[in-house]
Amino acid sequence: MTAPKLYVVIGLILAFGLLFGIVAYAENTSPQMMIRFSAPVHIPGQVLPARTYLLKCTNLDESVVRIFNADGTRLYATLQAIPAGRSITDEDLVITVAAPDSDSPNFLVKWFYPGSLVGRELV
Repeated sequence: MTAPKLYVVIGLILAFGLLFGIVAYAENTSPQMMIRFSAPVHIPGQVLPARTYLLKCTNLDESVVRIFNADGTRLYATLQAIPAGRSITDEDLVITVAAPDSDSPNFLVKWFYPGSLVGRELV
């Protein structure tokens, strides 16, 4: 009679351990970063003035990037982005911009999170 009770207790401990393990990992893991532009930068649909911004992927779809002010209270844009890869990691944030001509602001093209081989490229 003690062996079946022992199995029930072990089964309950494992079940609770798995349940709490899953709950512990169910947090906001959407990639985000703070970036400061020293000059105006062009994104699809608008030009952002030189200042600090928060770029954040949505929880449901990492192909959707939202650009907020530095404290995250004002949304400037919601943009589509595709995964971009690179062959070497860097411990710093890496940003690629394109300069159309000398009179226009640079275009934000893609960025890579510190230590990651995968980043985002604007569509």
